[in-house]
Amino acid sequence: MLGGGAGDRAASARSVQLIMYVVGFLDLAGVMIVIPMFVTHLRHLGLSPLMNGAIRSFYGVLQLVFSPLVGRWSDRYGRRPLLVICLGVSALSYLVLGSSASIWVVIGSRIVTGIFKHSTTLCKSVLADVTPPEDRPKVMGKFNGAMGIAIILSPAIGGHLAHLDNGFAIVCSVSSVIFLGNCVVCLGLLPNELPLHARRPDGDPSKKDITTTPRNEWLSLLYEVEWKVFGDIFVVDFFLTFAAYAYRASFVLIIDQMFAVSPSTIGYIISFQVTVIPFLYSKLVEIECDRLEPTLILFEGAFCIR
Repeated sequence: MLGGGAGDRAASARSVQLIMYVVGFLDLAGVMIVIPMFVTHLRHLGLSPLMNGAIRSFYGVLQLVFSPLVGRWSDRYGRRPLLVICLGVSALSYLVLGSSASIWVVIGSRIVTGIFKHSTTLCKSVLADVTPPEDRPKVMGKFNGAMGIAIILSPAIGGHLAHLDNGFAIVCSVSSVIFLGNCVVCLGLLPNELPLHARRPDGDPSKKDITTTPRNEWLSLLYEVEWKVFGDIFVVDFFLTFAAYAYRASFVLIIDQMFAVSPSTIGYIISFQVTVIPFLYSKLVEIECDRLEPTLILFEGAFCIR
């Protein structure tokens, strides 16, 4: 695959990009289909709003801790193996989540998901590997657009499935099947060797030879970050993510407690909120990435999130 000329490599890169669009769509579909039911399910298990939020916050802490490690492991062992593992474990975790009414099983399932659910980040890493820097804003915009479609469709579908007997178990089972199918897509279609947009003299940048193994690998990653260059980006991303997740998590709980609406209504409300924004932002990036500074595009994205 990688032995051809520049034209063959570009065609292979486009193929990988299309695969990542599909994987990104299915990945977020598997998550968002559970959203209308998960918060209310925790409330029905007897959890207070504080404990409800604490469980979801702990998931975020695990994501923060393990995301750098998963990124390092994908550099060492390759994007595809880590992506397959993350999707496979996520499928099992969501299946377990819907199979029990025990709060401890729910907590255990969220711990596993928090550790391994990094498939979206790995997809973006694959896209960065196969896409030249000048084309990345357009490609990432299309990727976000594909995930936006999943955000639109999945909550409404999940809300309707929740009305069936054992609705939460059915929704989680459907989510598990989606993740499993996504895993099969990566196994069957994603090549072992990615058609990188540029070859480094020391080999494949997606499989870096990390010769040093410090005692605390996570802390070593903090030292390796060029904070003077990327510090502002990390801070902005933190606040954007914090605001978005705080709103989404609290919104479902508030409308459920204040208005006692059905899961399907919650699903429709979530879908309505995000019907236009992903498409607008995706097209905005495609149109303006060539004439605007990345900082301005970032501010436009933040405005769309709000």
